[in-house]
Amino acid sequence: MPQISRSILVVSYVEATLELLVKNLIPLDVTAIACNNFCDAEKLALKNTYSGILIDLTSIINAKSEEKVVSYGLASVYPSLRVRSMGAMLIPMAMPGDAKQDNSLKDFVNNTWCRVQSKTSAPLPAA
Repeated sequence: MPQISRSILVVSYVEATLELLVKNLIPLDVTAIACNNFCDAEKLALKNTYSGILIDLTSIINAKSEEKVVSYGLASVYPSLRVRSMGAMLIPMAMPGDAKQDNSLKDFVNNTWCRVQSKTSAPLPAA
């Protein structure tokens, strides 16, 4: 059974927000991989396996052309949580078409870890 690391890509164009997102993951025993843009996150995602992606909602809104396409691509491949920061608080934001949005960063980390683990530990179908 493959071992999946508890690493989550974290994306924000704003350095202070990026630091806040990473800081909030520390107590959850998750390795946060900070990315200043979606193209950097995509490059990392092509080289390694991650449990999910934490996205600053303002960065998706402000993303231009290729970055916007990459942001939606990453969010469709990885379990993702879009958040808006208000001071030191992170507010999970539901997007149209999302079947379920976790209620907190802790829920996202725990639920994502369980989903990723169950996918990797499931037996392969018989040929």
